[in-house]
Amino acid sequence: MKIIGVDLGGTHLRMRICTEKGIILGESREKVNTDGATEVILQIKRMVENLYSKLALQTEPFIISFAVAGMLDKEGRVVCNAPNLKWKSVPFA
Repeated sequence: MKIIGVDLGGTHLRMRICTEKGIILGESREKVNTDGATEVILQIKRMVENLYSKLALQTEPFIISFAVAGMLDKEGRVVCNAPNLKWKSVPFA
């Protein structure tokens, strides 16, 4: 199983794919799409697909973790306020 870490900042989106032992297999960085949450989610999906393809990895289940500068709801599923992204009440999980 692969582990994907995503750092969603106000200007850049950074991503790494690692093994369960923490060995970095690949990484990617792009400017964040500023057209809204749906476009950012599609951008993340595309980046994951591109990294898997570039690294010739088999499609398999993976764990994905996000770092978002902002406030989440108690369950950690909704971004209540992310000022850098101009997001309010975005169901992100």
